[in-house]
Amino acid sequence: MHRRSDKGLDDLAHMYAAVIRGWIQYYCRYYKTALHPLLVRINRYLVRWARNKYNWLRRHPRRATHWLRRIA
Repeated sequence: MHRRSDKGLDDLAHMYAAVIRGWIQYYCRYYKTALHPLLVRINRYLVRWARNKYNWLRRHPRRATHWLRRIA
């Protein structure tokens, strides 16, 4: 996911939404304690993607995290 800096956020959402939805449904049903770390990992990948895509976020991981939270 983080290597797809040629794609926009909407494109990533369209590509990975079904897979992530399936993971959430599975973990919510069978293994709820593992769901939070999974979602944290997905957010880290999105922050890494944003830092690779946008030069103004490249050296600012905290700013990239706040930017992602505002969009979410």
